[in-house]
Amino acid sequence: MNINTVICGGDRRMLSAAALFSKIGNCKLWRCASGDVGGCKRSDNLTDACRDSFVILPIPAFDKNGILNGGGHINADEFFRQLPCRSVVYGGKISSIVRRIASEHGHIIYDYGEREDFNLFNSIPTAEAAILIASEHLTTTIKGNRFAVIGYGRIAKALSSRLSLLGATVTVFARSDSALSAAECDGHEAVKLSTISDHPLYCSVCFNTVPYMLFDKADIENWEVPYYIELASAPGGFTEDAKRYLGDRYISALSLPGRYFPDTAGEIIYKTVLTMINNGGAI
Repeated sequence: MNINTVICGGDRRMLSAAALFSKIGNCKLWRCASGDVGGCKRSDNLTDACRDSFVILPIPAFDKNGILNGGGHINADEFFRQLPCRSVVYGGKISSIVRRIASEHGHIIYDYGEREDFNLFNSIPTAEAAILIASEHLTTTIKGNRFAVIGYGRIAKALSSRLSLLGATVTVFARSDSALSAAECDGHEAVKLSTISDHPLYCSVCFNTVPYMLFDKADIENWEVPYYIELASAPGGFTEDAKRYLGDRYISALSLPGRYFPDTAGEIIYKTVLTMINNGGAI
């Protein structure tokens, strides 16, 4: 196997991915996080670096202003303009605008962040990091505490199972009957999300995994919850009014795999992109 790649932008997890890609071919770094990676060379020229190579971007690849994450101040249009003709690009959470820009410059772009295998693998370090954050704020062990988990998707399932294994009581609040049934079958208390405002919530930490504004200040004023940990992507589950009311009790915990477990996160990116390349993403 000889697969040439170039990592553009990103944080420490991209360095870990680069180290793995360097074992199966030539891997170069362009404006990636600082640090030495054995077998990888840094290049200042984007066009030369990406020639005859798969281009791999971080997750999210670009911020809300269209700037490459970890890539200095280069925007999507500048970036794709400098790539060699018909480059094959892999990135995470690619917006429709970025897709259009890439297409206009003649490139092929794939989103590894949309893949189920990537998100399943990523739910594990996210869940473990969420428990670490909770432990840093609590003065008692996870065992014996009660936790609320809003939603029952991939991250919520991984989180709830690990909390239970540590001896906690977990109440899952979900919307669909199938999610509630799954939570109950997994050994958790299951409550219809629409009834959460009917009675005060009592727990040590409330984890939200649903990326919709579900709660405003009036919803949570009577809750007895010391901490709220936000795991959902924007806009999150709480209104700005609710977050102001909570103050320091509201903890935004995003991009946890890269922050807490960069080597694991990098390996997940490596495995996912390599699978995509082997399944037809060839130059």
